[in-house]
Amino acid sequence: MVTVVLVGAGQRGNIYSSYAAINPQMKLVAVAEPNDYRRETFSKKYGAKGFKDYKEINTKIADCVLICCQDALHTECLLHFASLKYDILLEKPMATTPKDCLLIHDSIVKNSCLFAVGHVLRYTKFNYKIKQLIREGTIGKVVNIQHLEPVGNWHFAHSYVRGNWHKTKDSCFSLMTKSCHDIDLINWFCNSELQYVSSFGSLNYFNKQNKPREAGLVLRCADCKINDTCPYSAKKIYQPVNEWPTTAVIVDDLIDVENLERALDKTDYGKCVYECDNDVVDNQVVNLQFKDITVSFTMIAHTQDICKRKTRIFGTDGEIDFNGNDIKVYNFTTGKQTIITREELNFTEEGHGGGDIGLISDFIKAVDKKDQEIIRAGVQETLDSHLIVFCAEEARLLNKVIDFQEWKKQFQIKIVSD
Repeated sequence: MVTVVLVGAGQRGNIYSSYAAINPQMKLVAVAEPNDYRRETFSKKYGAKGFKDYKEINTKIADCVLICCQDALHTECLLHFASLKYDILLEKPMATTPKDCLLIHDSIVKNSCLFAVGHVLRYTKFNYKIKQLIREGTIGKVVNIQHLEPVGNWHFAHSYVRGNWHKTKDSCFSLMTKSCHDIDLINWFCNSELQYVSSFGSLNYFNKQNKPREAGLVLRCADCKINDTCPYSAKKIYQPVNEWPTTAVIVDDLIDVENLERALDKTDYGKCVYECDNDVVDNQVVNLQFKDITVSFTMIAHTQDICKRKTRIFGTDGEIDFNGNDIKVYNFTTGKQTIITREELNFTEEGHGGGDIGLISDFIKAVDKKDQEIIRAGVQETLDSHLIVFCAEEARLLNKVIDFQEWKKQFQIKIVSD
């Protein structure tokens, strides 16, 4: 039996916790959540003791903790539980500054905590199969990778224009909050020393300059003349009521039509997407030069697909093409193509293609067996992938190509001197 404390009973916390319903080896014994409704609902569902503040938990009452609070709180929360010797699953991102990522790394090492971060893309069956194909040399030596993250038009509007991750100072830049596990996935696929980084991107569309003239001066969807035709209308996006993303809008009451209307009237979720104070980019490319592999990554808000990632990997003996539905492997010598279907891999659309359950399953198993190796990335590898993301954002802001190894070295020296 592995006993668990949850910090943050929001969407991610509930997803990880749901694993307890299918694995009796996982038992939730406590939840720390400042929102009364969420805390009480969670406590009742799992029979877990409720705490308004995680700091009230000042002894080791469980084997491990799932930290799923807001990004800006990750560091202080993790340092608290690491000092109490909890094993820790930390939702992505690791932290919102390089210095805090290093603090987390050092605390995990110092306290010998078993550690995982929410890089769930390593745990989808398709990505794990792709990694296996690379490792086995199926396409020879990897030369180039193209990776696309299509966020989805309404998903970006919900989370990164109106939602919790819309402003850098309150959370972090969008490459970190949305795409750090994509950069981690690329780093995992390449398994090579990164040399140079460049990046370009902007907040291209979701601003006042692009507000339709017909919308006039209104600030909220409910008052707008084009409420029925605007693709970002809150009236459209937040239906049906009992499904995500509507469940993220109503945080302190029953999820029903009346409470939804009240929430849209009072919160940013009912605000015009062209009138929000968002500042994170809605499109970005990252170029990575590894020692022997070139990589291009694109994050784009304006897509039909919702987070249905696409990856193409070109090798000396063939290529891998993953379109979000199946993996096509082409061999140059035979001229034949092999297709690996979702049915063969028992793929699911749920929770990052099964990555959510895959991660929490391995984490609970690792805690039970006291074996860090069960988890597909340790704290050092996690730190490294986050530093790539910070470096890429700096390259975008400075409009320059950065020598990653020099940047990393100079930055770490600066941190030590601090």
